[in-house]
Order: sequence, then C-alpha cells, then structure tokens
Amino acid sequence: MKKRIQWISVMCLLVVITFFLFGRTSPTDVVETTIEKIGFTSEHLPLAKTDIDKIASFFTFTEDHHLGKPYIKIKEASPLKDQAQVIATFEVIQYQPDNSIQNIYNGTLVFTLQKRSFFTWEIDHVDILQEMGEHATE
Repeated sequence: MKKRIQWISVMCLLVVITFFLFGRTSPTDVVETTIEKIGFTSEHLPLAKTDIDKIASFFTFTEDHHLGKPYIKIKEASPLKDQAQVIATFEVIQYQPDNSIQNIYNGTLVFTLQKRSFFTWEIDHVDILQEMGEHATE
C-alpha cells in the first residue's frame, strides 16, 4: 500500500512538472518570445519574411526617431480551441525637459496563431492594426 501511494505521488509530481515545463507555451508567450527575438536578436524564426518585416518596422521606427526601447503590452484577444489572436501594442513616450509629456508614439500588431499540438502554438500571420506613429498631445 505504501509503495502504491509513493508511486502515485511520483506520477502526479511528474505530471505537474511536465505541465509546468511544456504548458507554458501560451499564445501570449509565443508572441512575446517572437517580438523579443526580432527586436533584440538576429535569430532566425520560422515566420514569413513579410510578417518579420512588419514586426521589425516597429523597432525600426523607434530607432530612426531615436526614441529608445518601446514598452510592449501583450494581451490575448479571442482565444478559441485551435486558434488565438494576440494584440501587441508598442508605445514610447517622449518627455519635455520639465518631465511633461511631449509626444506619444504607438502602434498595434495583431498576431493570429494556430494550435499545432497540445503544447505548441505557431504564428499563422501578423497584421498591422495601427502603424507605429506619433500622437502629439496638445
């Protein structure tokens, strides 16, 4: 009886560890990792060049305008069983010398993901919902 309880305990622990290690690939995790790789590394990604260019254009905009690293907010918009859409909002705030807001630059990407297996989500395509741009405050 004692061996049986130990065996069941070990199996439960393995299930929990497996879920923790492999179950952390949510659609938002996939998008966050992809954005980080495109924006901050030169690692090759299994993504269409047009989609990579869309994401990279947001980082290029901030570099071209000397704005620094954007704040990126990621949230899941419409989770379905085998498909998900994730919204990534990029934002950079430019301040005046007196620390009041001078300009706000932002843009939004929409990622559509397909579930390929129990633990795997893949980006199907990326759409630009709002181009990265300046929104001056008055």
